[in-house]
Amino acid sequence: MNLNDLQNTPVWDWPETARDTILRSLVNRSAPLDDRLLAAELAYDVSPDHDDVVSGLTEVVGEAGAPEELRARAALAIGPALETAHQGVASDAGESLSDAAFRKAQKALKRIYDNTSESNEVRRCVFEAMVRAPEDWHKAAIREAYDREGDGWQRSAVFAMRFVPGFKDEILEALESEDEEVLFNAICAAAERDVRDAWPYIEELVGDETTAKEILIAAIDATPMLAPDAEAVNEALEHLLMNDDEEIVEAATEAMSSVGEAGEDEDWDEDEEDSRYEEDEEDEDQDDDRAVDDDDDGRRH
Repeated sequence: MNLNDLQNTPVWDWPETARDTILRSLVNRSAPLDDRLLAAELAYDVSPDHDDVVSGLTEVVGEAGAPEELRARAALAIGPALETAHQGVASDAGESLSDAAFRKAQKALKRIYDNTSESNEVRRCVFEAMVRAPEDWHKAAIREAYDREGDGWQRSAVFAMRFVPGFKDEILEALESEDEEVLFNAICAAAERDVRDAWPYIEELVGDETTAKEILIAAIDATPMLAPDAEAVNEALEHLLMNDDEEIVEAATEAMSSVGEAGEDEDWDEDEEDSRYEEDEEDEDQDDDRAVDDDDDGRRH
């Protein structure tokens, strides 16, 4: 299979040679740019399992003179590898990124992020990859990025809030943003970080006929995590079962079925949820302390 064949084939049906096909085009500096861009995109799905793919992506991110779009896309493709390695998760095949490859990628990306002469887009994408394996310095970096406007950094900051705890107020604020990318990331962050105070925003979005499709589906997906109970999920989404868009109907159906019949869940107590959210943050902060820094050769998880 060539790259185009892989693009049009489900990942689970890829042949064993897929990784080599992707890697060859990715690191080949004489290959057409379109091929290298596609290889970086496809590498997103195989990077968590293979040191050589992450090494190739890291090489491309640091490639002087390479197009900004290629370097940025390669950086984003490293993100899943850092996340699964940080969590100690192995693939179905039992493979995972080695400690050495993990640390090497972290250090290389940090150098690029710290270099303010690098392009804004490359640094943002490097940042979005790195926060998927949280480190202590990320919280301050997220707050700094969130306060910036007009250059995409706020979008990246809200994206990062999915992975790093301690940003409940900022997530709620971002749910009022008119920037659709900020709003989309805020919805995902609210669901991931279990910000139950976000429910009124989610309920409004799924009930508004003018909500953009991408935002609507994100809000539908967040509904089971943030609604007070199963009945609230059903009431919020039932009208979408008659939508003309099959993807919206499918998303609503899956969300409703994921919580079972109405009345099955216990009633939501807001004070208890806020307390649980704070406890989760404390637990995750302790996990953050175990992240590997540049001078630490210990385990990352």
